[in-house]
Amino acid sequence: MRRISTSDLSKIYFNTAPSLLGELFTAIGLFIFIYFYPLNEIFVGLGFLVIGLYFVQKKIVSMNVGRKALTTGTRTTAKVTDIQRTNTKSNSRRVKDYKFEYEVGDEKFEYHFKSAKHRELEIGNRFAIFYMPHDPKTAIIPELYSLKI
Repeated sequence: MRRISTSDLSKIYFNTAPSLLGELFTAIGLFIFIYFYPLNEIFVGLGFLVIGLYFVQKKIVSMNVGRKALTTGTRTTAKVTDIQRTNTKSNSRRVKDYKFEYEVGDEKFEYHFKSAKHRELEIGNRFAIFYMPHDPKTAIIPELYSLKI
C-alpha cells in the first residue's frame, strides 16, 4: 500500500475543476443567509449555498477516488487520444476535455480530465495512471494533479 500525504490530497482537491468556485459560492451563500436572516433574501443565500456545496462535494469525491486509486490501485500507462475544446472558460482560458485511454487485460477504458491549465498535453502523450483492479474505471493520473508518485 502506497502512502499519500495530506498535501497530496489537497493538490487533488484544488486541481479539480472548478478551482475555487465552490468555496466562493458557499462563502457568499453563508454570508447572505446569516446577514439577511430572517428576511426573504435568505433564499438567495440558500441558492448560492446549494450550488457551492455541489461543487465542493464533486471535489471531495475526486479527492477520495484519487486517494483510493493511489494507495491501493494498480499502475499502468494511459495515452492521450483526444482533446476537445469545451464552451467553458476558467480565468479567461478555454477549458479542454482531455481523453485518455488505457488497457486492463483485454479491455480498454477511458479517463477524462477537464482543465484550462494543461496546455502542454498533446495527442499521443503517455502518463502513468493508477486504477482500482476491481473497478478499472476508478482511476487517477497523478501528474495532472502535480503529484510525484
